[in-house]
Amino acid sequence: MRILFFLDFPGVRDYRIFQAIREARPDWDLKILQRFPGIRTELSGLAAPYPVHDTLFSRTPARLWRLVNNLTSGRLLADRLALLARDADWVYTQNFEFLGRAALHLRNISVAHDVSDFFSVFPHGQSGLNPFVRRRIQARWEKRIFERASIVTFNSPEMVEHARRKYSLGGAPIFIPNGYPKSLVPTGRLPKLSASDGRRHIAFVGHLDERKLEPLVRLAALGNDVHAYTHSQQILENCQRAGVPGLTLYPPLENRRLAEVLSQYDYGIVPWLEGAKEEFFQLSLPGKLFDYLAAGLPVLVRPFRALRNFVDRWQCGLVIEDWQQARDLPPARSFTTPPEAWKMSFHIAPLIEAFESVRPSAPR
Repeated sequence: MRILFFLDFPGVRDYRIFQAIREARPDWDLKILQRFPGIRTELSGLAAPYPVHDTLFSRTPARLWRLVNNLTSGRLLADRLALLARDADWVYTQNFEFLGRAALHLRNISVAHDVSDFFSVFPHGQSGLNPFVRRRIQARWEKRIFERASIVTFNSPEMVEHARRKYSLGGAPIFIPNGYPKSLVPTGRLPKLSASDGRRHIAFVGHLDERKLEPLVRLAALGNDVHAYTHSQQILENCQRAGVPGLTLYPPLENRRLAEVLSQYDYGIVPWLEGAKEEFFQLSLPGKLFDYLAAGLPVLVRPFRALRNFVDRWQCGLVIEDWQQARDLPPARSFTTPPEAWKMSFHIAPLIEAFESVRPSAPR
């Protein structure tokens, strides 16, 4: 089986899916094709350097590239992709408009499409149009892209439900969480910080902005020790200067050490707030949720639909309806962190089976 991963701005999810397939089927020929260079290997968590087959248009200014590609309705990228994928059985794309429009023009190549968010929910491009018109245009493209794909993967069951309600799916929908491949499953745990001082310790990992910082400050003000591992340098410097009591910020961890280091905390937090990207938050299960579960931590989440449903199903954390709940958090041992909820290897099997058995839909 030969699969070409066709990526735009790659993220941890894409590399982890790639790694999980490679671990499950070492005899398959997997390659990555990126429109632009991706994130560093050590942060992506791959066990070995990923084999980037080619990088498209890396020296072309992004605005010029987008303009030409839009004027050709994706044919510029499709022609280049078809040449590089001529020996592939499958092309696996992300849900970016540019990638999807290119995939519409492919012939005699099966397409699998991964959805970590809906680009029709966050319209980009077409900047001269008002948001309503922009959404309608991009929803139409998204519909055609989903109909073209023989397989569509989503990062939450709620995304599957949303897509089924809104679009006609050409292929089988498969839920694949942002979990850990086998190579990143932690082999050891560190002693709990709370064992030495009796305080509750809460961890955060990922990108941090002013809105995400607010919940961390609230938790610290309620008597918790909050440690954030982030690459957001400006936030890091501002907090260090301000000296927020109970909140300590650190540089990001390498993904190979992440679960082991997190294991010394009592909780992990997903600090989303209402108002910004509301529709996306209702549907998505972020990667950091599975980082915490892999470390054996219960999670603190806000009452967004996908997060609430996941936490309620697995009894793996607490839904914070009111911030005062965080003043006296229950012991972490009150919750469970079942491994089947976060191991990528547990969820990758249906995708492997689909690659082997799904009859590709005809190009439309």
